[in-house]
Amino acid sequence: MKPYLSEAKSLQIFFINNCGLGITGATHISEALKIGTPNLQVWAMSRNRIEDEGALRVSEAISNMQSLKELYIYQNFIRNQGML
Repeated sequence: MKPYLSEAKSLQIFFINNCGLGITGATHISEALKIGTPNLQVWAMSRNRIEDEGALRVSEAISNMQSLKELYIYQNFIRNQGML
């Protein structure tokens, strides 16, 4: 999936819920989305156990996403540090 997401220039909606990604999966997806999705508008990755570290990787990815309107990352064991 990482090679696809790195080159997906027209992807607008990306749902990957309840897939058990964990921190590693969240990191790989975030890295790929930083490169390849300038038009992403909705990103949902709830119930994947991304925890604080995964939330930090997601925040790095969304920092340059100008078109992102909605982000869903609930039920991921994100605590105070990840929320900051």
